[in-house]
Amino acid sequence: MMASHAGASFTLCSLILFVGVGAAAGGEWTLEVSGLPSELTFPLGQGSNCILTATVKGGEARAVWIAPRADSKVRYLLTCTGGGRFQANLADRVLSAILMAWEGEREFRVFAEGAEGIAAESIAVRYAVTKPERNPPRIYVEIGGQRREIVRRPHGGPLDDLAMRAHLSGSDLWVFPTRVPGAFASGEADEAYFFSPGGVNALEVKFEEEARRPAAEARAGMTSWPFQPAGRDALRLEVTGEIRKAWSERGEVEIIAGEADHEEARIVLKAAPSKLDLPGGKAEVTVTQRTSKELPGSKGYIRVTVGDITGGQALVEVRGRDGSVFVEERSLAVGEEAGFRLGEEEYRLKAEKLVNFLIGDDFAVLVVSAGAPSQDELAREREKILRLIKLVGTSGSTFIRGGKEYPAAEAAEHLKGKFEVVRDEVHTVGEFISKVASRSWITGIEYRVRTPDGQETTAGEWLREAARTMEAPARSGPAKEKAGSNE
Repeated sequence: MMASHAGASFTLCSLILFVGVGAAAGGEWTLEVSGLPSELTFPLGQGSNCILTATVKGGEARAVWIAPRADSKVRYLLTCTGGGRFQANLADRVLSAILMAWEGEREFRVFAEGAEGIAAESIAVRYAVTKPERNPPRIYVEIGGQRREIVRRPHGGPLDDLAMRAHLSGSDLWVFPTRVPGAFASGEADEAYFFSPGGVNALEVKFEEEARRPAAEARAGMTSWPFQPAGRDALRLEVTGEIRKAWSERGEVEIIAGEADHEEARIVLKAAPSKLDLPGGKAEVTVTQRTSKELPGSKGYIRVTVGDITGGQALVEVRGRDGSVFVEERSLAVGEEAGFRLGEEEYRLKAEKLVNFLIGDDFAVLVVSAGAPSQDELAREREKILRLIKLVGTSGSTFIRGGKEYPAAEAAEHLKGKFEVVRDEVHTVGEFISKVASRSWITGIEYRVRTPDGQETTAGEWLREAARTMEAPARSGPAKEKAGSNE
């Protein structure tokens, strides 16, 4: 079969790989990869499609992804299409940018993960990269003596800056086709970078060697400030009080840099807000599972990401586009809250509603509100936490911590001791369960619970169900009272 791609012709071939690196109940795992061209060069042509299909057999894959090595920090997740099949479009601009940014051998593999880790992987798929004749200037923001590079993305080109951040990430970055961090989420502005103007010391532009008549300036409205020479092929602008004031008042400053006979680089640096704009003190946002949305009132600076929604809980994370973490990824059940601070203001994010569908996209309805919990609210929540700890002690269940079993009474004392250490930082039952009672602070390993009937589950799941059970008598009390008066 012949196909036209990026102005050239190639033969589509089906690369079929059966690689068993793990065992499953039904036998050895196998991974079949198909849909690859005989030659692969990035970036692919505009309007092109190149669908890679991975079929997993021998077990149920929890995730299938593309990466150069098994221990790679950056992993691009394939979409499950049913029947053990997972797909990715190699023409996706996010994936293209990541593949182009990887250093070393130009090759990737497809990995399948089972319950016990990587269960199968493909052989290496080699590819080539076409680089532009001359790269655009490199732009840096200096904060506290440290420089952060911002790479301009040519219009319609790859996500160079996303790939760079992903490649330099110190922790795993799972890239979802529909959940791209920060300014690169679908439908968002191409080049939105947020900084606190008060923390920026200088701006710098670095050109390639032998740049012809390089120049750069910063603009805020009708006012501009030229960059000055700062060594070979570099220009620098010290950020003064005047620039910070204009940057803050206007909400952004534009950096324009270029050289003779070459396209200018233009990047907008937005001012990170010091508080949320919440008319009425609160706002609601609906986020589909495994996607992110702008947090209301943040002027595009903060995004809330919702991961898997299952078992009446949702994984929620709140981050700024500059990488700031406001709420670490954590599980929220309906009614649970996570607190965070922006500038001098405190806010709460509450899981108002979680919706699961058999077919279709699950979603979460979240409410962000201003203000820290009142003293009465804190007192009520602390009382609930202590009641939950007491319920642990009288449950008759066995609690497993670090591979060792403990009776319920000892488990309750352990949780009470941990709570006393952080009681000024943990304000709700949800926070107590996720931050204190679910896992070891030292190893990060989850606690487990074995009930008297022999059923075993995670401590987090057991505690959330126990908390719901604990609340049930209070809700049903009036009804019982009424029933009693009718007898």
